Amino acid sequence: MDTPKQLHFDLFLREAGPGIYWKLQEGGVTLDAEGLAWEGEGGERRYRYADLASIQLCTTIGGKTGNIYFSVLRFYDGAVVTFYSGTSRGAVDERGAGIYADFIRMLHARLDTLKPAGLQYHAGQTAARYYIVLGSVIVLACIAVALPLVLLAIVRDWQVLIVLLAGAGLTWPMWKLAQASRPRSYTPDAVPEDVMP
Repeated sequence: MDTPKQLHFDLFLREAGPGIYWKLQEGGVTLDAEGLAWEGEGGERRYRYADLASIQLCTTIGGKTGNIYFSVLRFYDGAVVTFYSGTSRGAVDERGAGIYADFIRMLHARLDTLKPAGLQYHAGQTAARYYIVLGSVIVLACIAVALPLVLLAIVRDWQVLIVLLAGAGLTWPMWKLAQASRPRSYTPDAVPEDVMP
């Protein structure tokens, strides 16, 4: 099967690393045989695949309906662009998640074929952010699970069990997010599923 020469993915982006923002830029990203391009604030940006220094795939909570997935691409000249699976305001978007997944798969397929020298592949958050998330989950587990367990042992009332179950239900998704945030390396032919929609 032939790969199309040029593919456009209608994703929202930010020309910086992850952080606080009011609204993401529109424009999407285009992949071709030579590299990738997107419409930035100052016009079109175009980079060869060999210009990529690193790719970092991450996920974060996007509200009650699911997670937001994003990829941070860093280039050797210091440029950084982040592509998101959600809406321009950071909400979960099923359609955007599908487009994002296609973009990540196609980008990695091309990089696996070309094998640019020195390109680093990272999944999860930075180590500092990971330990903040993990510490928060441990504190949450102590408050929402361990405390009701102690209370259940003392009071021996079935109503405390409801609080315990609610606490466990709150803690479990946060634990899964913490595990997906674990910093690690990967290869382009084995993209971790927990950082993909």
